Amino acid sequence: MFRRSVAWSLVAATVAGLLLSAYLLTREEGISVVPMAGVALLAAPALFLLRSKAWRGGELGRRMLRSSARVLPIALVLGVTVATPMLVVKDKNEEVYGVALTNDLSEGAFLDAYAQWQRVDVGPVVFRHPLTPSQRQAVYEISETARLLEPILEDPANEWRIHGCETPPDCDYGGGWLPWALREAAAAVGAYGSATQASNFFGQIATDIDAACTDGTLTCRTKLPASLQSLQRVSVTDLGRGYLRHAGALLTSQDMYFHSAAVKPAPDEWRGEFAAVMPSAPATAAEAEQRQASFDAHRWPYDVLDLAYTVLLPLGFLLGVVLLARTTLTRAGRRSAGPLTALAAILLFAILARLGLVAIVEAAEFAAPVRYIYPAHTLLVAFVVVSVVDGLRLLDRGWLRRRGHTTFRRGPAGPVQADSASSEAESSEREFPTSGAPEHDVPTREVPAGRSPEPVSAFSPDRSPGGREPVERLRPGPCP
Repeated sequence: MFRRSVAWSLVAATVAGLLLSAYLLTREEGISVVPMAGVALLAAPALFLLRSKAWRGGELGRRMLRSSARVLPIALVLGVTVATPMLVVKDKNEEVYGVALTNDLSEGAFLDAYAQWQRVDVGPVVFRHPLTPSQRQAVYEISETARLLEPILEDPANEWRIHGCETPPDCDYGGGWLPWALREAAAAVGAYGSATQASNFFGQIATDIDAACTDGTLTCRTKLPASLQSLQRVSVTDLGRGYLRHAGALLTSQDMYFHSAAVKPAPDEWRGEFAAVMPSAPATAAEAEQRQASFDAHRWPYDVLDLAYTVLLPLGFLLGVVLLARTTLTRAGRRSAGPLTALAAILLFAILARLGLVAIVEAAEFAAPVRYIYPAHTLLVAFVVVSVVDGLRLLDRGWLRRRGHTTFRRGPAGPVQADSASSEAESSEREFPTSGAPEHDVPTREVPAGRSPEPVSAFSPDRSPGGREPVERLRPGPCP
């Protein structure tokens, strides 16, 4: 049985590793998956500790080692299946383009230069503006390479300044558009002739800034991993405000099922250009109007789904959190916790982590649109289903206990009694009365000299009725 479960775990780890690798290869925020992957790997040992109360005994180290030994092969397979596709893609990119990268927004010289530039501490931090004019000017003075960008970046007519601007005409580069302004400026000075040339260009800027920070020419903030450098510009107030806003939008499914009731005006020439790229798009305004009318005629199922998600999802989330808390915080719940409990906890953590990522983006870079929390919405639906099913299952077991029924679970040799309606002592007295029972009805075990044998329940899952020593599980047999 154990070998079979390990085999299935390894298969699941292989599939999960390949999916995670695909995610990291196609998304620049791949680092956000690391906490979720860590929680998923630690879920099995945590569930073991939760159920066994190993921390209360003197064998915590040995039990943790045994549990970790089971998780280690799974983690190893997961790591190999994640790393192998990424290394293959990097090797191919290096062979073709000369740089071993998969995404220069999440790694490489460009991200390093962008992060190093944000370290420069000159003047106050400006909300959602990663590089202020003072920061840019300070780097122009110490880096000959960065100085090449000055005529283009400091041009008041640069169109990248107006995107996301809330105070026109006094506009500067917003966080979501500054990386593209830097790229365009570098291309204008001839630094994008090849991937190697672009990597060397931005790598030199990063080296110049780092050297100036080290020797004191520039006053700089603490160096963090490049993907986390923007955290130094985030205030707790802005982060909390963004987190609450997106959490509310997530729970109420805000704007996730919005459908426009009118066709937006656009010249047919523009529509034709879109249709050439995406054949399913309407090529004329008349065709767009016809499609809108067809959709409006069959709109009611979407409105019903919209209402169902808006009303039922918050209620389901609240119920799921309450049931999960009951499972993890009560003794009976911890004793009955299973794989679904661990999965519900992982999903909840993933939801909170995604909301945290979006809140950081909003506080540091730009106002994040609702589509950024779409992955969290899918995770939320999964959490509601898993947590409610698992919680109701445990409540049903508790109801059966109170009704006096006995529940069974399958052991290595067959069905084994797991719980009873009465307490352990009452159960022992009921199953093994002190008088009037034939001697052969009371199983006994060998005990040291000087101690009297103790009745042992043939159905006991883990311990003797006295709770002193573990006993071997026995299959219930016919009564004589």
